[in-house]
Amino acid sequence: MTPSAKRACGDCTLCCKVMAIQALAKPAGSWCRHCKPGQGCAIYAERPAIMGQRMILVTPDREFDRGIVGPDERIVRELEGTKVVGATVVKEHQISHGWLVNVPSADARLVR
Repeated sequence: MTPSAKRACGDCTLCCKVMAIQALAKPAGSWCRHCKPGQGCAIYAERPAIMGQRMILVTPDREFDRGIVGPDERIVRELEGTKVVGATVVKEHQISHGWLVNVPSADARLVR
């Protein structure tokens, strides 16, 4: 079984880097030790419950007017419900599956 086979978000691993996961001692902005490039999460079925309650929002705008990001970058916001709990800047090529990765349950889904 490939970890991403059961995930609608496929092999996207953006949340594996962006989110801070206390239960895994994983700080925000660093790669999770369970992330497998091209496959996804090696412990997806057993992942901590908090991971099924968070969402990653990638803004389609470049937000140039704020001078925050470059032309090849996007701002990614981590949400808990409707509250933004974190943000980071990622290169556009790291976002290959759309603008919103929603992981509210065991069945993650990607919304375009």
